[in-house]
Amino acid sequence: MTAPTPTADPNPISPTITQLLNAIIGSMGSVGAATTPATPAPTTTAPPTA
Repeated sequence: MTAPTPTADPNPISPTITQLLNAIIGSMGSVGAATTPATPAPTTTAPPTA
């Protein structure tokens, strides 16, 4: 269980690739999604606060 087995080798590789894809997609998605709502959010909050 504790000792790394050849079967466990591809396992960490798969999540690694998935994380990379998620990071790339997440970055693009987060930037696009965050930029859109983030722009109107502070703008709307700024005028009433001022």
